Amino acid sequence: MSSLVEDFVQSLQSGAPLPNQYIQSFTTLTQAIGSLENIAPPPNAGAYAGSGYVTQNLGTLKNALMAWPNSVSPDCRNTPSVIVNWDPALQANIALLQEWAAQPASPARNQEVANAIQQILVILGNSKSVIDATVTGLQTLAQAIGTNGNPVLGIYQHVETDISNLYRQIANLVAQRDAAERKTTVNQGEVNSLNGQIDMAQTSVGVARSWLQILQQARDEFGAAAPAVQYLSGIWSGLQKNLSDATAIARLVQQKPESISSFDVTNLDKTWGQLKGEMQQIASGLA
Repeated sequence: MSSLVEDFVQSLQSGAPLPNQYIQSFTTLTQAIGSLENIAPPPNAGAYAGSGYVTQNLGTLKNALMAWPNSVSPDCRNTPSVIVNWDPALQANIALLQEWAAQPASPARNQEVANAIQQILVILGNSKSVIDATVTGLQTLAQAIGTNGNPVLGIYQHVETDISNLYRQIANLVAQRDAAERKTTVNQGEVNSLNGQIDMAQTSVGVARSWLQILQQARDEFGAAAPAVQYLSGIWSGLQKNLSDATAIARLVQQKPESISSFDVTNLDKTWGQLKGEMQQIASGLA
C-alpha cells in the first residue's frame, strides 16, 4: 500500500475528518470536465481547415470524460453508503460465527459455520462488485485524461503547429506576389490570385488563434486533473485491497469450517470493521 493510501487510511481510522484533498479532487475533476461543455467553435470556423480536427477530437474527449459525471463520480459518492448499509447483515453473521467458534466441532456446528460464512461471502462479493466498478471507472478515466493532466494539450499543440505552418505559407505567398509584381510584365491575375490566397491564409490564422483562446481555458483547467484522478484511483485501489483481505480470511474459514477459531472471527471482524469505518468516513465527509 502506498504512503498516500496509508496516510488516508490512518487518517480515517483515527476519526479525523475526510481529507480535504479527497473532497477537492471532486471539485477539480468536475470543473475541468465541465470546461469542455462550454466550448463552442469560433465565428467563421470553416475558414480554418483544422476546425474539423479540433471539433472531432473535442467530441471524442467529451464522450470519454462524461463517464465522470454520469457514473464515476456517483459511484465514488454512493458506494461507501452501499457498503455501510450491508454492515448489519454481515455483523449478524459474524456474531453467529463467534457463538459457533466457542463450541466443540460437530457436523451440526460445522454446517452452521458454513451457512454463516456463505452469507458473509455473498455480502463481500456484492461489496467487491461495487468497489471494482468504482476502481475500474477511475482507472479508465485516468487513461482518458492522461498522465500530464492536459488531454486538451494535444489539440492545442496541433493548432499551434497549424498556425506556424500558415505563417510559413503566408511568407511564401507574399514572396511569390512580390516577385510577380516585380516582373517586367505584371500579370495582374496572378497577383490578385496570390493576394486572395494570402487573405484566406490570414483569415485561417485568425480563426486558429481564436481556437487557441477557447482551448486555453480548458487546457488550464485540466492542469490538476491528472493528479486528482490518480489520487482517487489510488485511494479506491487501497480500499479494494482491504476488502480483498477480508474476503481471503472468510474463504480460509469456508475451506475448513471445522477448524474455525475465535481468532479467525476476530480477525475477520477487525478487517471488515476497518473497511466499513473508512467507508463511513467517506460517506459522511461527502454528505
